[in-house]
Amino acid sequence: MNTPYSEPLPVPLRAAGAAVTGGSVALAACSLFAATDRRHGQSCAAVDGLCWTWWDWAAIPVAFAAALTVLAVVYKVLDIRPRIAVIPPTVVFAPVLLGVAQATGGMWAATVAGGVWSGCFALATVGDRRHRMVGLPVAAALVLATLVLLIALPG
Repeated sequence: MNTPYSEPLPVPLRAAGAAVTGGSVALAACSLFAATDRRHGQSCAAVDGLCWTWWDWAAIPVAFAAALTVLAVVYKVLDIRPRIAVIPPTVVFAPVLLGVAQATGGMWAATVAGGVWSGCFALATVGDRRHRMVGLPVAAALVLATLVLLIALPG
């Protein structure tokens, strides 16, 4: 039985799908950490010393596990390969990028930064040379801007 060969999606559409996924994962992570902070404030309001809740311990592993799962599934559907070379750097650098973006511009800035980071990194891997010439410099500029902001932020 022959299965019909389906042509892969165009490169800009795959990069846009990765950007939407990255922005959605960033928004979900920011919402999870905001809920964790609210829960921590409610639970530890009457405590004078150190106080940790279950949410404090679970937020980071849950965010990483959810991001890895969502990115692996969506990147498989979008045929963004090699996933082993795309997903780990996306997830490893994202907390620094999202943290600085949220500190400077709030939750929506972190969402945009997550979308741009995922889209550019995916564009750099799925396309040919002309797509890499756009994706890699923009991703590198985003990392550089994040490092400059990280150094320039007070405190």
